[in-house]
Amino acid sequence: MSGHLSKYSPAIRERFLSAKSVPEITKLMEDFKAAVAAGNEKQQGWPSAAYAVSKAGIIGMTRAVAEEEKDGYDEGGGAKTPDQGAQTPVMLAIGDIGGKTGLFWQNEKVIEW
Repeated sequence: MSGHLSKYSPAIRERFLSAKSVPEITKLMEDFKAAVAAGNEKQQGWPSAAYAVSKAGIIGMTRAVAEEEKDGYDEGGGAKTPDQGAQTPVMLAIGDIGGKTGLFWQNEKVIEW
């Protein structure tokens, strides 16, 4: 709930909702940083909690990247289907990896980083 836009001014909320690119979200985060540095973030319509703004920024960035990549990963030269690409992360999240941590994994195996 920290990333919810209900505590923002209507203008900033609309900027988050209409942002479709990484540079637009980056600009929002830079504007917040500048407002905090000037000590007037509340007057500009931002919440005073940096954590909440960072969460909104992460959500906004995720939406922007998804928008930019909505035609599929293969456009960028991906060699795997989404299902194939998910196999290693899912295995690491829920599989038995024998307590191995801090390693670099590819194709369900540890490889040299």
